[in-house]
Amino acid sequence: RLDDALLLVGPDLHVRAIFTEAARVLAGKLGDQRDLVGAPLADILQPLLAPQACRPLLQHLQALTEDPTDAPETFRGVEGAASAAMRAAGETRYYDISLRPFIADDGASLLLGIRDVTHRLQMLRANENSRIAHTLALSVLRASPPALRSFLAEALSAVTLLQSLQRVPARLVDAFR
Repeated sequence: RLDDALLLVGPDLHVRAIFTEAARVLAGKLGDQRDLVGAPLADILQPLLAPQACRPLLQHLQALTEDPTDAPETFRGVEGAASAAMRAAGETRYYDISLRPFIADDGASLLLGIRDVTHRLQMLRANENSRIAHTLALSVLRASPPALRSFLAEALSAVTLLQSLQRVPARLVDAFR
């Protein structure tokens, strides 16, 4: 895909080449327009990813550079760097990171792909919530009429009781209970 940031990473975990404009945009998101070629990969990933996601990924990358014959791997839904306030507001970014061995004339390297999948994950969660609500609504519709009538009568009496309790001030704990 053209919107993936594709980087070629050498065995020393420094960027050897960039292949897409998205990789240059990635540098812009990090607040630095410097050329990515030659930069340590850790310097690029640390501002982008959450610390608990970045460390294992860098360790895995190091292991792959030592033995690039391993099967290609994709890390899905890696959490981006965000403060607690950003997480609470739902502003955390998520990335899919794919690793592919790449054997070039100058030795083994890794092709690193980074894709922002935040919107897709949000849509999947919304879809799952809608599916659950749909299943619940269908189960209510499929209930037998006498059982549904009984449930609604009990619910109405409970709501009426709660409303009457709210109207009468209780001075003692036992009276309130």
